Parts: sequence; structure tokens; C-alpha cells
Amino acid sequence: TSGEDDNVADAIFETVLPRFFADKLPQSKAGCIVAVTDRLDSLVGLFAAGCAPTANTDVYALRRTAVGLIAILQGKGLTLNLRDAVEEVARVQPRKVDEDTKNAIIEFIVRRFESSLLEQGKRVDLVRAVIAEQGENPWRVQSALGELEDLVAESKSLD
Repeated sequence: TSGEDDNVADAIFETVLPRFFADKLPQSKAGCIVAVTDRLDSLVGLFAAGCAPTANTDVYALRRTAVGLIAILQGKGLTLNLRDAVEEVARVQPRKVDEDTKNAIIEFIVRRFESSLLEQGKRVDLVRAVIAEQGENPWRVQSALGELEDLVAESKSLD
């Protein structure tokens, strides 16, 4: 370390986690907070600056940023309302973030989450139903999806 307290050094390192698919997640509370905040700040700031990804380009790796954010929220069981978080981060940006941009950021994160769930083999109809109701809180989506899957499995066993 550069003379930092070990807890501070660990939290600084953890801000970049996960670095790739299936990488470890931040372990410390400080590391989680800073990693989530940093990702939200990048998403809000770059979307506000007009640097949102297009179908062909993602120069600032915002898709990976959103996937990392979701991985932390899911993996650590953190309840975070994306709308509230985006609003708060937008409030401290150096440039104004309009409502359309905030909505686009939330939609972008939710779509990355939906894709992630579908890649995990979750049923499309169940994922979309839960996201329609709980989409702004990834942990609640995960929890509700598990409950819904259990109900569907139970109802099939009764047939």
C-alpha cells in the first residue's frame, strides 16, 4: 500500500470489483458503497454528457459498468432503489441531468439486469413480470423472481 490504513487500501482496491464476469465482489462495506457510487456516478455523468452507448459503440464501457453495479447489488443482497440513487447522483453532477436522461439511465441498468437474468436461464415471462413491478430495485427483483419461480413450480406439481 501507499501508507494507507489496510481498511482504506482494501476499500480502494474493491472499488474496481468485479473486474470481469464471475470476479469476486467487494467484501467490505466501504468497498461496496464506493464501488456502487462510482458506477452510478460514471453512468449518470456520462449519460448526461451525451456519451450513452449506442447499438454499435460503448466507448466508456457503460454496459460493463451497469453489469458490475447489478452484480454487486445482487451478490451482496443490497436493496437500492435505482430511481432514488440516480436522482441523488444527478443532483451532485456538474451539469444538469434532465428527466429523460435519468429515465434512460434507469432503463439502461434495468435492461442489463434483465439480460443477465435471461442469460442465467430465467423464464422470460417471469422476468418481465417481476421487472415491470420491481425493476427499479434489483434485489427486490431477484427476491420476487425466486418466489414467483417457486409458486410456478408448486402449481405445476399440483397439476
